[in-house]
Amino acid sequence: MGLVVQVITTDLERAGEAGARVGRVVGTADLGAITIPVSGYRVVAMVRPPLTPEERLRGEQLGSTLRQARGERSIVEVAAAAGMSAETLRKIETGRIATPAFFTIAALADVLDISLDHLVVRSTPAPT
Repeated sequence: MGLVVQVITTDLERAGEAGARVGRVVGTADLGAITIPVSGYRVVAMVRPPLTPEERLRGEQLGSTLRQARGERSIVEVAAAAGMSAETLRKIETGRIATPAFFTIAALADVLDISLDHLVVRSTPAPT
């Protein structure tokens, strides 16, 4: 298992410096890269178990389905309409975010006018 930390700003002045809002994640780093937390930031450690091959495959299939549904619309347009960054949508479409949050997928399904049922069917690997 990998140990990842999120650096979250708790100081209004530092939030402005980081281009973020108070309470927003301003960066992530391997635990070894963080030595002593700086005043105005909170470090949150999370242990994430590695994804199984099935979870990776399901994420790739979900991403492919969303990419097809997006059609000729730009990634920026769809991401903005769904309330996320273009980079987040790009990661979902390429399978780099293999297990996105339910509400993220629900927002994308709404913007792309596809049902959640369709996404489940298209993202479920065939039995082996």
